[in-house]
Amino acid sequence: MTTTIGERLIHIRGDESREKFSEQVRVHKNTLGNYERNDRPPDVGLLQMLYSFGWNINWVLTGMGAERRTEIDALALEMSNSVVYLPLYDAQAAAGSGNFIEQHNIKRQIPFNSYLIDSYLHANAADLLLFEVDGDSMADKIKPDDIIMVNTAVKNISGGVYAFTIGNTLMCKHLQSLPGNMVQVSSENKAYAPFTIDMEEQGEEFEVIGRVIWHSGRT
Repeated sequence: MTTTIGERLIHIRGDESREKFSEQVRVHKNTLGNYERNDRPPDVGLLQMLYSFGWNINWVLTGMGAERRTEIDALALEMSNSVVYLPLYDAQAAAGSGNFIEQHNIKRQIPFNSYLIDSYLHANAADLLLFEVDGDSMADKIKPDDIIMVNTAVKNISGGVYAFTIGNTLMCKHLQSLPGNMVQVSSENKAYAPFTIDMEEQGEEFEVIGRVIWHSGRT
């Protein structure tokens, strides 16, 4: 029977309470709940903890293979030895009414596992950028101060969450193409009304940076 990552994490947790298990794997219980509900993919830190407990990471991510790892686990070796550093820019992506971008300097480089980027996110590390989120219009999906990973190779609007600019304002919202060369911009938080962009009139000011393919959860 095919299972989801969340269902496999619940299986791993077993009879342990979420609160107790979250302490063991060193993640907040709410973050663990997000993983178990498939609201977001598990991060590298959790996978490394599960590996240290003897779980087969390939099974955790795909459901394929044995549940428990062997002593010689080529996948785990690849995961532990393959690290790429992605740039976190000092411009914040507004998930609210907007945030003016004054500069685009790199604040720092953040390490990510290249295996997860290639095999789980299906992206090229060279195409990825990181931004911090400001505002609550995408809550509870993406919260203030979360870090979003943006795939700059995916600019075609086909529905989903994107990072984009309108003039000098960097934003993180749902985008959907509409007939008549229009784009609908909407938020997760229903307190923020959707609006549309007329590409004929605002096309020069509107630029898609890329699709958001991952975000962190800060606790």
